[in-house]
Amino acid sequence: MKPFYVLIAVSILALCIIKWGGGAWDLPISAQIAMSSMLVFTAVGHFVFAEGMAMMAPVFITIKKHRYGHYVQQFKRRRNF
Repeated sequence: MKPFYVLIAVSILALCIIKWGGGAWDLPISAQIAMSSMLVFTAVGHFVFAEGMAMMAPVFITIKKHRYGHYVQQFKRRRNF
């Protein structure tokens, strides 16, 4: 539901900014801006909450939480976190 809220809020905000800046209501451009921001919001969520995404994967998928944790530990060692 959160991506939907982002879509509506950014669409209205972009529509108002375009109207204020250009003088005409440009609904297709504001919808494109809103759709791209919603997709970026959703994509970032997949990386930020990767562990939760791994828990939703079915059992027969081999790269799950146990291997994911190993990859995260290697990444943290390389980046000195």
